[in-house]
Amino acid sequence: MRTLSLAIAATILIIAVPATAEPLCSVGDKAQVLWKGSWYPAKVTNVNDDQSKCYIRYDGYGSNWDEWVSADRYKKAGGAAPSGAIAKGSSVECLWKNGSTWYSGVVAEKTGNALFIHYNDGDKEHTTVDKCRARGGATPSAEMVKGSAVSCKWKGGSWYPGVIAEKTGNDVFIHYNDGDKEHTKLKMCRPR
Repeated sequence: MRTLSLAIAATILIIAVPATAEPLCSVGDKAQVLWKGSWYPAKVTNVNDDQSKCYIRYDGYGSNWDEWVSADRYKKAGGAAPSGAIAKGSSVECLWKNGSTWYSGVVAEKTGNALFIHYNDGDKEHTTVDKCRARGGATPSAEMVKGSAVSCKWKGGSWYPGVIAEKTGNDVFIHYNDGDKEHTKLKMCRPR
């Protein structure tokens, strides 16, 4: 009876040991991280011991925004958008001219993996699905109202977190988290 119990326990131990999985990420990887329904560019700065979570820094943000993310919010940069996530009329962010900066727009046409994007700032571009990510939900202007937490391009440059203090049409007055303030256009901001 004792031998049978040991055999059963050994079998259970063998079943309970997980197979070695491929790491979710590596330090230095460029990534896209899902935050409040939108994908944002980031870089992996650390990986936890079991390699199931990535510690990331969002591009253009300070270390106070760094966080641990798991597979449900992480994909390597250039990774494919979820199947069917991008279609004609979808709200997207795309890498303008294959660069490193994401710009918001709408898919005007889609044929296979080829897209024609109408950007929110008025520019237009032919690109491909792998250079875009679905934003999901409403367009940015519908989501951003007085009191909304946003990230805006300070003086048209880097992204900084803040709050919409005033909004009149497409004109907004932003109170940045670092204390700066700026009048800008809604197209220079994105929801956080």
